[in-house]
Amino acid sequence: MSDFYPFLACVGLPVEVLTVTPRAASGDLRNLVTTIAELPSSCSQPLDITMNDKELDIVARNVIMLLIALVVDNNEAAVDCIIHIWYSALIRESDLDILQQRIRPLVEDVCGKIKDKTPASLMAKTWQFGQRSLRLVLPKSSWDGLLSFMDTPKGLTAEDANRIRRAVTLAASRQDYRDRHLLFQAPSRRIAKQRFREDGLLLPFGYRRDEFREPNP
Repeated sequence: MSDFYPFLACVGLPVEVLTVTPRAASGDLRNLVTTIAELPSSCSQPLDITMNDKELDIVARNVIMLLIALVVDNNEAAVDCIIHIWYSALIRESDLDILQQRIRPLVEDVCGKIKDKTPASLMAKTWQFGQRSLRLVLPKSSWDGLLSFMDTPKGLTAEDANRIRRAVTLAASRQDYRDRHLLFQAPSRRIAKQRFREDGLLLPFGYRRDEFREPNP
């Protein structure tokens, strides 16, 4: 569901513009990915997609995932990184490196150039990646906010992140709700869902977890 870039490559589409602005409400990328994946292989004309959302959290997540898809050359590595940035509470050091070494400088460059603008000033940036590009329009204050999404809060450890998450996913006050949710699930699904509540890693059940040591920003 998250392999956006490979889908583009598979259908042979020169995507010229992907516009993401914080107005209205697009939600996450799943419908966009599905739409592109369902395009027939005979479709070869340029494709221009506009996405809007008023919530910076959603805009930031979508922009970060799109940039990962566009800057990481290895499709499988890009897909894995996107999945864990999207869903997992802890990520690998390689995922964090992509965020901080590949994606953050792109946003940081824009923030440096607009630092003297007023917070409400709308600022646009277009990144070009071969035949594909991503155009982002945000108020100056939201550009600054976007940059902060790529930094792990100072002093936050993996243990702290897990403790904070489990306080919600395993809250004693919600035990009855969890039991009722699991009641009609197959035993294998119950085990898998319970493990995800415990460790927050979107992985096959028996997959090694020792690489996932960094809190997801």
